[in-house]
Amino acid sequence: MKILVITSPGEDYLADMALYGMRKRYGAACVDWPKKDVMYKSCARSKASLYGRGFTMWKLLDDAAVDREQVSERLAANNFDVVVFTSIHRQLDHYTALTERGLLDRAELRFLDGEDVGCHSVKSALRRGPYFKREEPFVPDVRPVSFAIPKEKLFTAPSAKSRFFGTHVQCEEAYRHPWIALNCRGRVGDGYAFQEEDPYRTDLAASYYAITGKKAGWDCLRHYEQAASFAVPCFYQLGLKSRNSAPHGLIDGENCVVFDTSDELILKTTSILESGLYEGLMRGAGAWAADRTCEALADYIIKAGSPGPFGPV
Repeated sequence: MKILVITSPGEDYLADMALYGMRKRYGAACVDWPKKDVMYKSCARSKASLYGRGFTMWKLLDDAAVDREQVSERLAANNFDVVVFTSIHRQLDHYTALTERGLLDRAELRFLDGEDVGCHSVKSALRRGPYFKREEPFVPDVRPVSFAIPKEKLFTAPSAKSRFFGTHVQCEEAYRHPWIALNCRGRVGDGYAFQEEDPYRTDLAASYYAITGKKAGWDCLRHYEQAASFAVPCFYQLGLKSRNSAPHGLIDGENCVVFDTSDELILKTTSILESGLYEGLMRGAGAWAADRTCEALADYIIKAGSPGPFGPV
């Protein structure tokens, strides 16, 4: 399987998660074009200069012997089995130019749209291959998709717990509780609670629970980071999320805690610990993350199969 992955400059969660997963699955047969520098350990930029300080997603790949030469000629010769546009609304001009030259006539195409709101679907793209959209509104023939996490970022087993909630909290309702107001930080506008990734992940792993919620869109890498660290996500107002918007598969009392007020948050999390239900909930959270790796995302996109963990069931 030879895959051409069309990239755009800058960090883009869904696009870069898909590229990472495809490289892990297909090695150098996955050609990122142009080379997505921020994905590689050799990238000259510091992690601190990247979006989200580069936590979890970027500067992970080793440089591979990827042939990025004469891509147009190779497209014309049908050298690629699949061509993936990782952010079609940013790559529309590129797609149009390649289409007008007839260079996409024989390849299977995939289109990703990872924007937080709106549907940037392109009618011609919808006719040419599977179109994956992360947030609503959906239009006919658009397929759901969600964020994912690199398999290497999954904790293989739970750590000893020494904190009730993870330190990083960006939910104003949660700060109404005195313990959270005193022991947590990271309010919107206050900057990052952690400057380095390792202390952040260690803090999560040592926490029974971690608080999350909607940001610009419902889907957020933080949900996956928490669950992958075996910290049970406590999701503010998850019940307001549309069924068709990611994240998918989070179920109150099975792999997360859903709350609408700080009082409800404390009552539910305390009751779970006191009733002996925490272990199962924690394992459920870890399993939820393990089902949503970048490698699994790559399989879903390339095979264009049923939604599974990347869409509503």
